[in-house]
Amino acid sequence: IWITCIGIFSLNVSAQKQTLTDSIIQSVQQENDYNQKVELLQKSIKEIYNTEVDETIVLARYGLNLAHKKNDKVNVGDFTRAIGLSLMKKGNIDSASVYYYKALEILEPTKNTEKLGRLYDDMARMYRKLKQSERSLEFYDKALKLYEAENDLEGIARINNESGAVFRDDLADYKTANERFEKSLRIQRQRNDSVGIGYALEFLGYNQLLIKDYKKSESYL
Repeated sequence: IWITCIGIFSLNVSAQKQTLTDSIIQSVQQENDYNQKVELLQKSIKEIYNTEVDETIVLARYGLNLAHKKNDKVNVGDFTRAIGLSLMKKGNIDSASVYYYKALEILEPTKNTEKLGRLYDDMARMYRKLKQSERSLEFYDKALKLYEAENDLEGIARINNESGAVFRDDLADYKTANERFEKSLRIQRQRNDSVGIGYALEFLGYNQLLIKDYKKSESYL
C-alpha cells in the first residue's frame, strides 16, 4: 500500500509539473508579438527558477528555439544563461559552466549590459562555489562595473555583499570585506530595502565576530 501511495503521489507531482510548463507555453503561443512571447517566458522563468529547476530548463529551451528563429543574439545568450543557472541549481557544475561560456561568447559582442551583468554575476557565484576566489572576484568586478554604469543600486549593493564574502571567507581579508559590506549597507539604507539592510548588517556582524570585535559584532547583529 505504501509503495502504491508513493507511486500515485509521484505521478501526481509529475502531472502537475507537466501542466505548469504546458500552461506557460500555451500562453506564450497565444501571443502574436515575438517580444511579448519572450517577456512572458522570462517573467515565468524568474518566478519559478528557484523551486522548479527542470521546468525552468524546459521553458529556457523553448525560449532558446524562439530566439534562434529570430536570430536574436541577446535572448539566445540570455536563455542559454538560464539553462546554465538551472544546471547549477541541480549541482551539475561542469554542464552549467559549458552553458555559461556559450552564453558569454554570444552576449559579449552584443554589449547588452543588462544581460551581461546577470551572466557575470552568475559566473562569479559559480567560481565562488568552486572556491576559485580570483576568478570569482574577476566576474564580480565585471558585473559591478556594468551595474554602476546602469546605476543599478540593487545590483551594486548585492555584488558588494557577495564579493565581500569572498574576501572574508576565502582570502581572510576582513578589512576589504568590511568596506564592501558597509557600502552595501549604505546603498540598501538609501533604497529603504529592509531585507537588503538585514543582510548587510548580518554580514558586518559576522565579519566583526571573526576578528573578535565582539562589541561591534553584537551591535550589528
